[in-house]
Amino acid sequence: MTDTPTQLYLVRHGSTELNEAGILQGNSPANLSGVGRRQIRGVAAWLAQRDDIAAIYSSDMNRAVQSAQIIADAVNLPVTTTLELRERDYGPYDGLALEAVKTTRTQNGFPTVDPFHDWHGVTGVESDTAVYERFRAFVQPLIQQHTGKGIVIVTHSGVIQGFLYGTYHIPPERLFAFRIERGGLFHFVQQREFLEMRAYYPGATIFLNE
Repeated sequence: MTDTPTQLYLVRHGSTELNEAGILQGNSPANLSGVGRRQIRGVAAWLAQRDDIAAIYSSDMNRAVQSAQIIADAVNLPVTTTLELRERDYGPYDGLALEAVKTTRTQNGFPTVDPFHDWHGVTGVESDTAVYERFRAFVQPLIQQHTGKGIVIVTHSGVIQGFLYGTYHIPPERLFAFRIERGGLFHFVQQREFLEMRAYYPGATIFLNE
C-alpha cells in the first residue's frame, strides 16, 4: 500500500448560455458558452501542473463532457462518462427561468429564499440525500481503485451541493452554506475514511494569465 493520499478534484462544468440566461437547465443538452470554455481552460491549466492525475470521469451531459474534454486535452488522459454524475433531477422545475421557478414553488407551498439551490422537501425533485448517496456510491470505489493518485470528476452544482452537505453533515435547512460557481474546482484529500477539503477555487479563470 502507498502512504500517498488519494486526491479528488471535483469540478463544476463551465457556464452555458442557459446558465447566463438564468434558466434552471437540469437535464437539458446545453453546450458550453465562450465564457464557459474560458473558465474550464483555467481549470485545465491548473490541473496540467499536477503530476498525480490518473483518471477523468464526467457526467454524460454535453456541458460536462465538453468541460472534461478540455481538461483531458491538457493532461493527456481519456474521459470516462457516466449518468451517475448527471445533474440533480429537478422534475417539474427543469427548464424554467428563475421567476417561473419562484412562481411554481410559491404555488406549491415551498419557500423561495434560495430557489435554485434549496430543494429540501420539494416534491418531485431528487433529494439532497438521494444525490449524496448516488455520488458516494460512484466515487468510493474510484478512491480505492486509484489509491495514491489524483481523480478528476466533472459534474454539476446540484451533485456537488448534495455531496458537500452529506459529507460534512450540514443540515438541509442551512441555506447558502456553499456557493458553487461555474468552473469552480474543489480539491479534496482522502484522510483515512474522511475527505478533507484542501481548497476551493471559485471561478477558475483566476488560473489563466490572460
